[in-house]
Amino acid sequence: MALLPILPFAPPIAGEQNNIAQPSYTYRLNLQTNRLHGNIDNLEAATQAIEKIFLTERFAYVIYPQEYGVELESLIGQDNEFVKLVLQSRILEAIREDDRVVDILKFEITQKDKETLLANIQISTIFGEIELLREVNI
Repeated sequence: MALLPILPFAPPIAGEQNNIAQPSYTYRLNLQTNRLHGNIDNLEAATQAIEKIFLTERFAYVIYPQEYGVELESLIGQDNEFVKLVLQSRILEAIREDDRVVDILKFEITQKDKETLLANIQISTIFGEIELLREVNI
């Protein structure tokens, strides 16, 4: 008669959310060279994760969960005022998916030119504050 091993923890039940905080230690991504270079942790890792959220189109890649990324492609060619309204809610929703984010302290969208908006965001994380200025092409 074979005995089953006793697990030190209960495996997650299908459909049940696992609310265990993930570690921040990760690889440093160099987006200019598309290379990994060393490791980062804490505030720098949280900043990189949020920047990567901006670079990932939501629902476009099966490797990511459906909550990951920002849905921007559907906004291309839409009215600028509509885009500003929708863009803010989509970016905030995407950023808040990261469990290191505590609060959004500032969020401003300004028009850079006819096809580009600037998103200026100040984010409070468990490691400190992050200020991001990102262009969004519409």
